Amino acid sequence: MTLFISESEQDAVQIRRCDIKTGWRYIGFALFCLVFGFIYEQFSHEVYSTAMLYAFVFPLVAGLAWLAAGLHSSLPQLHPVSADCYHMGVVTCTVGSLFQGALEIYGTTSRFTSLYWYVGIALLLAALGAAVLLRRRDTQ
Repeated sequence: MTLFISESEQDAVQIRRCDIKTGWRYIGFALFCLVFGFIYEQFSHEVYSTAMLYAFVFPLVAGLAWLAAGLHSSLPQLHPVSADCYHMGVVTCTVGSLFQGALEIYGTTSRFTSLYWYVGIALLLAALGAAVLLRRRDTQ
């Protein structure tokens, strides 16, 4: 039985709790997107959009991945730069999907909706690259 927990162990426990909360926030955001898409399409006069319908997938997958990483104590923590790029990439892809869905339901298109996908994927790749490079720098 442990009677004393060092400060570094307390910090690690606090960070894991924060990761778990962030994962649940992502899942809550996914549920919000699901309900938002459902309600939006109820008033769309039977016009449907797959982009609007599946916009919840981005935060759901991101939240489950974040939650799984938070529950594994053996995984290293992400650097704040990597985490921020990850969050921004997920939000950009989700907002882009909702925006594209709204345009499709409205009956119009825009060439700028593809920018959401490019920027979102670039941010997710930047998060991955930053995680690898900063992890390598910290281990040296």
